[in-house]
Amino acid sequence: MAEMTWQAEVKGLMYRYGIMNKDIAERLGLSEGYVAKLFTGKYEVKDGEDRIRTAVDDIIRERSIANAEG
Repeated sequence: MAEMTWQAEVKGLMYRYGIMNKDIAERLGLSEGYVAKLFTGKYEVKDGEDRIRTAVDDIIRERSIANAEG
C-alpha cells in the first residue's frame, strides 16, 4: 500500500473541517494559486509543508473554539 503524501493528508483534514485553499492563503498572506501549487507539488518551499499544516491546525482550533462557544 502506498504511503499517503502530506498533501493528501492535509487535504483530507481540510475536507473534514470545511477549510478551503482561500482560508489557508489568507492565513499565510499568499495567493490561492500559490497555495494550490504547493499542494500539487509544482512549487516546493523549504517550510511550505510546516506552514500549511500549522495554518490548517490553527483554523481547526479556532473553529472548534467558536463552535464550543456558540
